[in-house]
Amino acid sequence: TTDDKIKERFVHVISGCRQNGPVTYTNGMKILMAIGGARGFNEFAQPSRTKLIRNGKTIKLDLSRIGTDSETELQPGDQIVTKFKEGTSSSIVMSKE
Repeated sequence: TTDDKIKERFVHVISGCRQNGPVTYTNGMKILMAIGGARGFNEFAQPSRTKLIRNGKTIKLDLSRIGTDSETELQPGDQIVTKFKEGTSSSIVMSKE
């Protein structure tokens, strides 16, 4: 279907970046490349509490420092969710982005 073809070409940054939304997937794409494609983490993001959702399974990642997690290779259709810092309201985050 058309929806499946769209998922094949993108990864989706759900929260935590300056420009959340679809990022064009390229072969060999690493998670930090997708974060960069979404203009980087916003000031409310907590990179140490990032999740990668792939085929309905959640993988917890710590992207606060360079290491194994930051080298995670993405697949088309992956979703990236970064938690907000404690005490941050999602309505504030949405209005600032």
